[in-house]
Amino acid sequence: MKRKRNNKQMSVQDSIPFEKMFPDGICRVRDGYYTKMVKFEDMNYALSGKDDKTTAFSEWCGFLNYFDSSVRFELTFVNKQMDKETMEQRTVIPCRQDGFDAVRKEYSRMLRRQQSKGAKGIQRLRYLTFGIEAGSIKEAKPRLLHLEADIISGFAQVGTSARALNGKERLEVMHAIFHMGDTSRFRFDWNDMIMAGLDVKDYIAPSALAFRGSKNFQMGETYGAASFLSITAPELKDDVLTEFLEAEAEQVVSIHIRSVERNEAI
Repeated sequence: MKRKRNNKQMSVQDSIPFEKMFPDGICRVRDGYYTKMVKFEDMNYALSGKDDKTTAFSEWCGFLNYFDSSVRFELTFVNKQMDKETMEQRTVIPCRQDGFDAVRKEYSRMLRRQQSKGAKGIQRLRYLTFGIEAGSIKEAKPRLLHLEADIISGFAQVGTSARALNGKERLEVMHAIFHMGDTSRFRFDWNDMIMAGLDVKDYIAPSALAFRGSKNFQMGETYGAASFLSITAPELKDDVLTEFLEAEAEQVVSIHIRSVERNEAI
């Protein structure tokens, strides 16, 4: 599907705002701006005691303060419906022929029963994307790798694990977002792409993108709505994000955070 912008035809692929994805996970969003992404796991904050919560919150604040004004970053939380194959993989415990296979089979049956009672198979994924200005990828790569190592170490200090995503994994994240509500699986290979003369966007783009009104949109056969919140309150409850993410529905919540110099902030 194509739409017009400034009297020029614009394809769905043209609407996806990045220029090039590299196999190592570096993305050139535009000329002079490069990003990387890490995936991180949830932390047991809600179940912790008061002292542990205070410590975790302090560590998290220190982690956020690591980013100076030259680094842009975004937290992305994706709630997506698991496909049937993934759901089966999560509820089947492989046998090991060690005398406990009967227990494993019973536990697998219990997981499937719980799943059928209303868990709905919602998969909750968490990512942090960070980017810097640089004249070329050769200039950007060393600093991005240094930032990546510090960020993974910072998550460990907070009490959770994180790992960097390569280019294919980042494309899979985008495919999941652009194909919410359908069952299409992500199939991609760098060599096949080159041989077929395709672009990475051809593998992730929905069949259509249409924007109607101020908040409603269409991606392929899926219809959705987008909302924007500008958080200016001096105080927030520590569970405000949890209330958004606990919804048993497919959604994407992105938090864009801009660091400012201390004097400017004051």
